[in-house]
Amino acid sequence: MRTRCLVALVAGLALALAFPPTHAYVVLPVAVAAFFVATDGLPMRRAWMPGLVFGASFQFTLLWWLHVVGTVPWLGLSLTQTVWYGVLGAAVVPLRRLPVAPVWLAVAWVAMESFRCTWPAGGMPWGRLSYAVVGTPVADSLPFIGATGVSLVLALSGALLAAACTGKGRRGRAVPLAAGIGVLALASVPVVTPYSADEVGDVDVAAVQGNVPGNGTDVLAHFRQITAQHQDETAQLAADVGGGRVPKPAFVVWPENSTAVDPFEDQQMRADIEGALEFARRSREPQSLLPTLADAAVIAAMSGGHDAPQRVEELFEEAVAAIEHDISGASSWLAEFALALALTGRAGRFSAMQRIEGPWRWLSTARLVADGRYAEAADELGAIGARPEEALARLLTARGLIGGGDRASGEAELRRALRFWESVGAVRLIELADALLAKSA
Repeated sequence: MRTRCLVALVAGLALALAFPPTHAYVVLPVAVAAFFVATDGLPMRRAWMPGLVFGASFQFTLLWWLHVVGTVPWLGLSLTQTVWYGVLGAAVVPLRRLPVAPVWLAVAWVAMESFRCTWPAGGMPWGRLSYAVVGTPVADSLPFIGATGVSLVLALSGALLAAACTGKGRRGRAVPLAAGIGVLALASVPVVTPYSADEVGDVDVAAVQGNVPGNGTDVLAHFRQITAQHQDETAQLAADVGGGRVPKPAFVVWPENSTAVDPFEDQQMRADIEGALEFARRSREPQSLLPTLADAAVIAAMSGGHDAPQRVEELFEEAVAAIEHDISGASSWLAEFALALALTGRAGRFSAMQRIEGPWRWLSTARLVADGRYAEAADELGAIGARPEEALARLLTARGLIGGGDRASGEAELRRALRFWESVGAVRLIELADALLAKSA
């Protein structure tokens, strides 16, 4: 076992080195193969140990950059992610007895990646095998089979290499080795025949980079200043657009962690959002103003204040006054307004938008909300991929079902919303859901 754990330790370190900045990607299949070799021939009660050592060596090295945020986050996240490799080490034991075992081992690896990308607390996708292929011949296969497909190819190549190492006889080693080389060669075919798509248009996007004070290693100590710097840069952008110095963008993108607090709980952050609303108002552009008004309406609806219904209605009236008979490119703000009005008991006010006509799914979904057909709206929002709006629609569905006496169905809908809010750390919404669950008990 000591030798196995040593092999797993070196393999985990090698896999970490396959990612940037070292990016020694050629060792990736070898590292995966070493994981499977180190756990081969062990019962489940012992196979988790080299798996855990591999995971610790891999994750604690890979996530070292997180120490700039804090030692505790680095240790906590690395330890959590390490556990998944211990689970994988045990899980592959019965799979080795199946026909074409390397395929099942690769599937198990990808399944583990998928689970750890979502749980706990939203998971951590960094470290998926496919993330190491940027700038390599295998990267050209991403448009064809996606990140999960590329991870499967790489895991399969490693599993086949492991089978070659543990196989008996010349044939038992040569066949999986040739198959592994063939899998990698097949994944590199798109280098010769790359993916191509017809260009159908273009869009102007403004990316705001407000930067971090100092050397950038103490993000948490300066989180308000970071948000303020991004707000200032956005204000300058609005001024430049208004003065004709730069073209008007279709939308503005802020980087990850440009905001670090919950606007439902933090008054200063809410004030900053109100400031962004004023920028949008001064621009007088519906494409900027309407989504910002809708965001403010949802925040007001979820704040729970006594003036929330009035505030939501005021924002909605402002939106109604800003629109024309037809709005090209109507989007999520329609559903957000309908949800905010429904959450504050004023869903009927959405009838003021009846003069809008168009083939947009957002519009039809908003009308489902306004008509009280919350479950249908939630399903439609889920099909669109609008998970935040879907969760709010499921909250409304749950309220109606529980209020109507169908507690079991209502709690089922509420738990679906709660799973999403827990994954993104939406504290205020989690509290609302928990309160409704307690009330229904």
